[in-house]
Amino acid sequence: MSQLHWALDAVTEYETHYGDEGFRVEHVEEEFRATVAGHLYTMRFDLVVSRRGRFRVFDHKTQSRFDTETTMAHSMSLQSLAAQTFGAAYWGDKFDGFEINGIGVGRGAAGKSGEARFKRRVPDPAPSALSSVVRMVMDAEARIAACAGRDPWEYPRLGDGYICARCDFFRLCQ
Repeated sequence: MSQLHWALDAVTEYETHYGDEGFRVEHVEEEFRATVAGHLYTMRFDLVVSRRGRFRVFDHKTQSRFDTETTMAHSMSLQSLAAQTFGAAYWGDKFDGFEINGIGVGRGAAGKSGEARFKRRVPDPAPSALSSVVRMVMDAEARIAACAGRDPWEYPRLGDGYICARCDFFRLCQ
């Protein structure tokens, strides 16, 4: 079965699995803006829904497997932490939370059959990390400011082969 067939089957099975949950779609891939520590901060939520006057943010993750490693990492990612922080600030007590909407496709998602699997997960609580989101934004802005006016070849290197290997300029940086 081709990847396209797995993806199309995943959509059909997803609709069957979750059915009509009574959500109203409010925003899809829409940019939200806020000022954080004097700097413009933007977020683009995959999906914002409402139900009974409360708002929930979903981040879609297409993955080939669901395990502790792939789901645990979300609790500490800046994307998840910032979405939780931003959602609470933007909607206040009407914020119903942030959830990873895992959509598994491919053989690794459900064994040899190739059937789709789904897993929604609220990231594990990370109160210390959540309290550091503003500091993380300020630190990122400081790193950006430190590079202003420098030749791009003098920017600090990432040093992460997992990420760098996916970059179009991998060979050039080598």
